[in-house]
Amino acid sequence: MRTFTYYVGAHLVNELSIAGAVDEILHDGRDIIHVSLITGESLMIHLIDSSIPAYEVKHILRDNTQNGHYTLFILWCDMLLPDPGTKTILQDWHHALRDVYDGRIYAYKIYMQQLFIFPVYFDMQPYQDYHVARYGDNIDVGALRCHVVHTTVDGLNGAWRVATFDGDPESYHRQRAEKITRPSSPLDAYFILLGVPIGADRETVKRAYRLLARQYHPDLNTDSQAHQRMQELNIAYAMIIKAIDEAENRNGL
Repeated sequence: MRTFTYYVGAHLVNELSIAGAVDEILHDGRDIIHVSLITGESLMIHLIDSSIPAYEVKHILRDNTQNGHYTLFILWCDMLLPDPGTKTILQDWHHALRDVYDGRIYAYKIYMQQLFIFPVYFDMQPYQDYHVARYGDNIDVGALRCHVVHTTVDGLNGAWRVATFDGDPESYHRQRAEKITRPSSPLDAYFILLGVPIGADRETVKRAYRLLARQYHPDLNTDSQAHQRMQELNIAYAMIIKAIDEAENRNGL
């Protein structure tokens, strides 16, 4: 179970990087991932694969908000959420997440090595004490948006920093394009190709390369351009690591 969650985390960060949203991965705990976005926000991604009580939802929201982080909860659909059309008696944690995320709960699943993230809604039935689960369309991770929500329900009263997937899917690409200047050297172009800041350190470069390799390796990606893209990434990675090694040798590190 934990291995599956780690796999999902790698997929999600990779797709966010491709969408142009991620500036740096600050910590990868696999099921809790801390990233900084190119827009300056600090985002905590919580991948939930087991039951989470309402008080823990509040605890995480409170701590992250107080520390200036935005919170994104995404639940493993197959483990925690009912199938579409299923009659469901909502529990406290359902209500907590629905209140924070405007009536929806974000869910994830992997199918044929592809990550799907989608909203799950619970439609109230007239004169009944149950709701019926309804799945929304697969979302575009590039539509990630950080903002503040206010909740007034018992046990979850306050203002919280959260992230949702209802923004402009092209926003991060535009903002990244505005930040990237024309490379002044071939090495700068390699940094840009890997999607990291020019002059990034060895660990940042390695991390970015591994994420992109998972996306474009021909064994995992059948697109006709994947092989060429992987070759370009290999060259960029090799040239940057070589330059870092040479700089460290010159400095006696």
